[in-house]
Amino acid sequence: MFNKPPDLPAPCWILYVRVPDVAAAASQVTAMGGTVLSGPMEMPGGALVAQCTAPQGTLFAIHQTAPS
Repeated sequence: MFNKPPDLPAPCWILYVRVPDVAAAASQVTAMGGTVLSGPMEMPGGALVAQCTAPQGTLFAIHQTAPS
């Protein structure tokens, strides 16, 4: 669990989608009209995550596993 970022209006659950390349997926989010709210950022253990919103405002995150 993480604390709610100050720019989110209310606590919420976030759907995480695993992607092979979080930086490329974040670029695709913005190209398709979405917004990257934070990241990509490295998490403990080496995974990469970016929190995003879809053009309709839906909150989601993209996740790349740590290299093994």
